[in-house]
Amino acid sequence: MLVFLPIIATAEESGGIEHSNYNTSISGGNSVNGNFLALGGGARFPVVNYVGMSLNAGLFKFNGNNNFVDSTGKSIGLGGLVRKYDLGIVNVNYSHSESEFNIPFGTWKNNTNSYSLSGTYYIKKFDLSLSRTIYNSNTSNISNTSYLDVAYYVNDNLSVSASVRGMNADKSSSLISASYQPQAFNNAISVSASYGRAYAIDSYGIAISYYFDTKVSLIDRIRRY
Repeated sequence: MLVFLPIIATAEESGGIEHSNYNTSISGGNSVNGNFLALGGGARFPVVNYVGMSLNAGLFKFNGNNNFVDSTGKSIGLGGLVRKYDLGIVNVNYSHSESEFNIPFGTWKNNTNSYSLSGTYYIKKFDLSLSRTIYNSNTSNISNTSYLDVAYYVNDNLSVSASVRGMNADKSSSLISASYQPQAFNNAISVSASYGRAYAIDSYGIAISYYFDTKVSLIDRIRRY
């Protein structure tokens, strides 16, 4: 699901968030099971040196194929981070989502709370990330997802990444993606494309983000904002 992430910040050179910043995004994707469209928004802001907070919210719509039903949903999230610019970042996040599924005899609703802990280590032009998320739904058992991600900055405005994700220790998926900030737009817009594979199903996605006020390189946006 695509989420708008505005971001807000002001911290010393050592870490945290460089200064307050915001963004808005739109994304879409497609597979044999259906296609989706998502919108999002958010904000990040500094608390004290090395420490920041984030808020985000999003909407999405899924059109199902092959016995997958249509659905709509919304989410809101709150997070905290600790970061040193030349070392890495640790994030703790909570989010709440509400979904409605259009089943043959009416509408089925599902609410989910998720709790995640992630860390990223900056190694020259590489970012190495680990994450663990726990999902608690009102209609299903508690589940969890873990992922390992490696990103490489080809230059300051272009990155490529690959990740492996596992769910409940017995289901895995993989994803490759690329993100680019064209200088023609003064680093205010980024475009991302992805290809994923899960349960022998291929999926494709694209996202466009607009950043308010912060006209910085992609690598600085990821590591300092």
